[in-house]
Amino acid sequence: MPFHHPIRLAMLLLGLGLGLATATIAGCASTERSQREVAANAFTDLRREIEAQVADPSRRAELLSLTDEFEKLLDEAVVSRSETAARIMALNASYDSTEAEFTATLAKARESTRARQERLLEIQSRAKGILTAPEWENLGKFRTIALEAAAELASYRGADHAAPRGEKETLR
Repeated sequence: MPFHHPIRLAMLLLGLGLGLATATIAGCASTERSQREVAANAFTDLRREIEAQVADPSRRAELLSLTDEFEKLLDEAVVSRSETAARIMALNASYDSTEAEFTATLAKARESTRARQERLLEIQSRAKGILTAPEWENLGKFRTIALEAAAELASYRGADHAAPRGEKETLR
């Protein structure tokens, strides 16, 4: 569907670029696996590594709970991204849409992204407080992979492959 309002197209591109992807990713998904599978595997690997690295059962349980919170944030980002894209497309399809409606939609998307980013930083800070310095260092690679997979899944570049957990995925 063509964009019939050049200003709206510019706002859409600006809005999509601002904060909806939480990190820049250098292609972590293979063509044979969906981005959701990549992200799920990254979280599974992170959980396994927590099990291997953290001997204390109470600290391990707390970290696994934080990992669950992190994955829930990912699912929220995917849903939010899909809802924002649908709203933008609906607004763009209507000649009666106003610039204020586009602005409000993009502002809402930025605010929800900002709130999720704050929650992610809180989770990371809590995890760092639980772990010893060597544990934090040893888990670094797995944290990075999980963050990258989550960011790719939550970005607009991966929209065709994204689906919240439990929903049927559409593969190309």
